[in-house]
Amino acid sequence: PSSVRVLDLGCAGGRNAAYLAAEGFQVLATDFSEAMVKRTRERLTEYLGSEGAAQCCWQAPMWDLETVESGSVDLIIGLGIYHNAGSKNEWDKTLTESARVLTPGGKVLMASFSPRMQLGEKALKPYGDDPHVYEGFDSGLSTLMSPADLDAAVSAVGWAPFVPTELVEREVEGGRRSTVNALYIQR
Repeated sequence: PSSVRVLDLGCAGGRNAAYLAAEGFQVLATDFSEAMVKRTRERLTEYLGSEGAAQCCWQAPMWDLETVESGSVDLIIGLGIYHNAGSKNEWDKTLTESARVLTPGGKVLMASFSPRMQLGEKALKPYGDDPHVYEGFDSGLSTLMSPADLDAAVSAVGWAPFVPTELVEREVEGGRRSTVNALYIQR
């Protein structure tokens, strides 16, 4: 794994990044939240030292990968992050930058909420002219797609399903959790 470079996009508190660093992967991690970046750096310090953790983990919106060299990432882990695009522009910028940093044959592991998500009484509703942008989450607007729509959308940046994309749903207190799980390969 020491030759495999992984980007944890939207790293949150750094559990995935720390696990990968412990296993010997080259790790990059980014999150929009200063508190999450701080926590991730704390976790990574055990494996990379404080300087190494500071160099590989930074605060930025998910579409801002300008510090990452083109074609230098073998795997992007995007669990619960891509759906945070609040507009088609944010979605397009995020996909374009993700594709730019991937190596040919690189992969993207993605878990993203679907439009079938239902939390409590609040229903998700389409917002504006884009059929994939929804309102209804406390965090703001979200880009939500079915498995087929997601596969079609990412094909625009040269990604194809490596395994079939699937919809996973489960009932939760007050509603339904609905997630599209995908593993894409850069063609």
